[in-house]
Amino acid sequence: MQVFNTIKQWLFKSRVSISQKLETQPELPMDSEIEVQPVKHGTVSVMENQISITDPDDEGAFATLTIPKDGRLVVVLDGQPAVGRVIVHGKQDIQLVLSHIPSSQKFSSRVSKNAMEVIGRVEVTLGEEYRLKDLHHVRHAVLELEVKPVYPAPLEVDEITAQLTSAGYQGDFDIKELKQLCHANQTSEAIVLRGVPMIPGKPASYRPVKLPKVYDPIHRRMRITTISMGTTVAVLEPEIPGVPGRNVLGQEVPCPKHWSLPELGPGVVEVNGRIVAIRNGRFLYTRSRIDVIPELVISHDLSSKDGKIEFDGNVVVLGSVLDGSFIQATGSVEVHGGVLRSTVMGERGVFVADAIVGSRVVAGQSKFLYMKLYFDMKQCADEFGHFHLEYRELIEHAKKQLNNDERQPLLADVLLVHRHRKLERTLIHFSEDENQLQELDDRYRQIVLELRSKWNGIGRTNISEKDVAHLHQLLADYVSFVESTMSLEPAEVKAATVTSSSVRTSGKMAITGAGVYASSLEARDSILVKGTVRGGFLVAENTVRIHELGTPSGTETSVKVLNTSGRIGIRIRHPNTLLQVGTNRDRNLVEEYNAVVKGERHANSNTSRRRLA
Repeated sequence: MQVFNTIKQWLFKSRVSISQKLETQPELPMDSEIEVQPVKHGTVSVMENQISITDPDDEGAFATLTIPKDGRLVVVLDGQPAVGRVIVHGKQDIQLVLSHIPSSQKFSSRVSKNAMEVIGRVEVTLGEEYRLKDLHHVRHAVLELEVKPVYPAPLEVDEITAQLTSAGYQGDFDIKELKQLCHANQTSEAIVLRGVPMIPGKPASYRPVKLPKVYDPIHRRMRITTISMGTTVAVLEPEIPGVPGRNVLGQEVPCPKHWSLPELGPGVVEVNGRIVAIRNGRFLYTRSRIDVIPELVISHDLSSKDGKIEFDGNVVVLGSVLDGSFIQATGSVEVHGGVLRSTVMGERGVFVADAIVGSRVVAGQSKFLYMKLYFDMKQCADEFGHFHLEYRELIEHAKKQLNNDERQPLLADVLLVHRHRKLERTLIHFSEDENQLQELDDRYRQIVLELRSKWNGIGRTNISEKDVAHLHQLLADYVSFVESTMSLEPAEVKAATVTSSSVRTSGKMAITGAGVYASSLEARDSILVKGTVRGGFLVAENTVRIHELGTPSGTETSVKVLNTSGRIGIRIRHPNTLLQVGTNRDRNLVEEYNAVVKGERHANSNTSRRRLA
């Protein structure tokens, strides 16, 4: 009880003491608060690639810095490289090293394939410049790099032109392209130098004169009518010479060679730049020849009573060619009717408005006639040239010896027997004329007569130097004649129908009517039959197109294309028809539509033979 009273008295005294103190202090406003000072922590700031650190107060925390592991940035703290998160303070020595990538550019040049241009190339490598991302008083700072591309300084135009000139290039600089190339910010190419191009000029040419035309009922088109002697058929337009150029290497670029003018035939002559007809006939104008070809017009049906028609020019029959007739022309043959059991040969083509029945028709017969003969004759002429050289050496040697005149006629025979046995056999072969070519060719007839009279049998022992030179000239002239004949443009055959006949052409063949029946057709180029082919055999070099082939009863019919990359196309193909392209053969047993057969070059593909429903 006494303890309790003692505590009570102490509390009372303490209360009195505190109240006295409060009474002695000035009074404070009721709404004022006591200010509390915040704690100051350390911070990191980054400005212009410089790191600044502020330290904390006594109660604050130090700032931290996160340094990435990047080869482009190295941070050294107090002389030691640092990576990762570290504590930093204001007294530290902080060094930054940024590894910038410099930009670069390289100029090079090359010459175009035709050496007319110099192509400049600038290889640009962009550089990179790095800076730290700005930070403002961050307690936990993470260093981040900002990348800025660095472009190389532009090249100087004068520098490039001087470099190209020192390399020996010549020509005209393209300043506009050069400037664009110099300021390129990426790898670029441009033509910076051009040579001087040549000016091709214009070749001389013949301009055909507009002549009256008439309707051609066979070809169903307008064509130039027969012209008379003295008519101007073409005008010479003179050549405009070209100007040579020069490439960037300084070499001259010549002008292209102009093609030669068409050959003038014997039916025309040039007078003061004009081509004038010197005979009546049909005007012929092709890329290789200008001529007026004589024209024989037969205004009635031709029969065997009219005899053989052999004409150096064109033959026009306004009627039909009847049984037993014979026509041979160096130009074309036009028949406004049909050809019945006759022979028709036209060097430049045969055109029949109606049917060919039981006949033999040949267009471009020279190419068929001279095809094999040309190679044999050319080889013979070359061998005879060697024989002639050796013969002249022997003659010169014999002339130097006395009393040798009696032996000179024997030298040709001795030289043939002992040195040129192959030539001897060839001359004997030509003299025999197994194909009876001398009946059709006067030039060949002269050679045969010369061989038979002096170069066969006992006559060969009496050959003079003049005889050897004469035969050599005959052979050389004949080879030139055959070459010019072989170079003629391919002839064509056109007819409505062909029945039980043989038709050959050195070019294209077109049967425009009902079709072909039991006949043999041969073309060096292509055959087109708009109708039906029933029976017989067709041969072409490149392509054959037929609407309907064979019969439903299976009539044997064959078509062959010699070219290994040729093609046969048939709209309707009946059974038992044989097709061959190159060595690729195909025979069918059922009816087909839109059949196509190709050569062995296409054999590995699925398209070598197509059948479309």
